[in-house]
Parts: sequence; structure tokens; C-alpha cells
Amino acid sequence: MATGKFLKGIVYGALIGGAIALFDKQTREGVFSKGKEIGDDVKELLTHPREKFQRFQDKVTFIKQSIEDMNDDLQFIMKQATQIKELGEETVQIIEETKEVFQKEKVESENQQH
Repeated sequence: MATGKFLKGIVYGALIGGAIALFDKQTREGVFSKGKEIGDDVKELLTHPREKFQRFQDKVTFIKQSIEDMNDDLQFIMKQATQIKELGEETVQIIEETKEVFQKEKVESENQQH
């Protein structure tokens, strides 16, 4: 019972707040403008439902294709990142091996001089 009164209070408050907001000219014009826009959209939908549905379908197809393209791009980037990581690891290994060879040659050179 208390919940019903509370909900009624919320509804009445919203209606009163909405009515008071309409006293402001800008708000009133905005509400009427948006209402007309929605009315025009509904009228267009009712008079040309196939065209509206086709446009909607075209947008869905475009979005679906865009998502597939982004997925393909992401997979390509991930593959490239993996290759770069592997090249980096190989490069570090080559540098370490080169460093060891130079150190070994340096030690051998120093031993030959003594």
C-alpha cells in the first residue's frame, strides 16, 4: 500500500515538474520541436515501411562488416606483434652470442700478448 502511494507521488511529481518546465519558452519550443520530429519519423515509418526497413538492414550490414574488418585488422596486428616479439628475442640472443664471441676473442688476444 505504501509503495503504491510512493509511486503515485513520483508520477504526480513528474507530471507537475514537466508542466512547470513547459512554462519556460525555450523548453516548450524544444519539447514541441522534438515531438514534431518524432511525429515526422513515425509518419515516414508508416508511409514507407519497406524503405525504412531496408535502410535499417543496410546499416546493420554495414556495422556487421565494419566489425568483421576490425576483427581482421586486430588479428593482423596481433600476428605482427607476435612476430616482432619473436624477432626481438632472436635479436637479443644474437647480441648475447656476439658479445660472448668478442669477449672470448679479447681474452684469447690478451693471453697471446702475455
